[in-house]
Amino acid sequence: MALSLWMVAKTWQQCTTDGKLSCIGKESNYPYLGVNSEREKAVDYFKQHMAKDLRGDDWQDQCAMVKIQFTAKGVALYCTTPADNVRPHFPMLRKLCYKDLKYDEDKWHLLGDIPFKEMHDGERIVTISRGDLTLDEKVKLGKKVSESPSKKRRAAENLEKLEEVEGEAKEWKRQENCPLHRLKDSDTDYLVLHID
Repeated sequence: MALSLWMVAKTWQQCTTDGKLSCIGKESNYPYLGVNSEREKAVDYFKQHMAKDLRGDDWQDQCAMVKIQFTAKGVALYCTTPADNVRPHFPMLRKLCYKDLKYDEDKWHLLGDIPFKEMHDGERIVTISRGDLTLDEKVKLGKKVSESPSKKRRAAENLEKLEEVEGEAKEWKRQENCPLHRLKDSDTDYLVLHID
C-alpha cells in the first residue's frame, strides 16, 4: 500500500454509515475525518481534540483504531479530486501543512465519506481495517489500570492485529469536479490531471 492513515473513533458505530466511514461536521461547510500518518499520533490527536468531552471510567474500551490504506492510484485520485461537499474546493484527501510550524504534524483531512472497499477499473484503491486500542493506548487516553506486566506485554504484541472491514466493494464514483481522466494508448494506460 502506498499510504496508511490512522484515526481513533469514539465508537465504531458512530463513525460508520451504509458501508462507509462517515465525516464529522456534516452540517458545516467543511465535513472531514481527521487522520494521521502514524498510529501513535492518531492517539495523541484524539486525546487533544475529543477525549476531553468523554465521561465515565471505561469509555476507552469503546474506542476503535481505524486504519485507512490507499494504493498509489487511490492517493492520486483522492489528492487530485475536489470534494463535492466543501467550499472553497479542496481535494478529497489533503495534508495539513502550516508554514509557521517547524515540524510536520502528519495531520490529514479526508473530505467526504470513504467506502470500506473502493475499486477503480477493477483494482482496489482503498482498504479500511479496524481493531481495539492497545492497553498502552487506553492508558494514554486516561484509563486507570492495574494490570500485570505479562498482560501489558501481550497487549503490546497485539498492536497490529487489525481486521479488514467487510463491505460491498464500491466502484470509484467520479466527483462532479474531477480533473483526473483516464487515457488509453496502444500499450500504455495513463491517468491525466487536467488543471484549469
